[in-house]
Amino acid sequence: MSVAERFGERAIAVILTGYGRDGAAGIRAIKQHGGRVIVQDPATANVASMPQAAIDTHQVDRVLPLETIPQTLVNLLQQAKM
Repeated sequence: MSVAERFGERAIAVILTGYGRDGAAGIRAIKQHGGRVIVQDPATANVASMPQAAIDTHQVDRVLPLETIPQTLVNLLQQAKM
């Protein structure tokens, strides 16, 4: 069972700096099951190809600078507890 299947709308995928497109299939599954996808802004990534590949899927909820991703995750988790 995948994270997308197990957690559905509670799943959050975070794509950070890296090479390749291997995160793209995972984020499609997360979105198909109602989850959220956050991607590091390619302009702030050491290697932009993986974040850009994620953005190119058009399945991304937020594109953020690296330094704002942790607080965004905290905020989302706090909202989920309400």
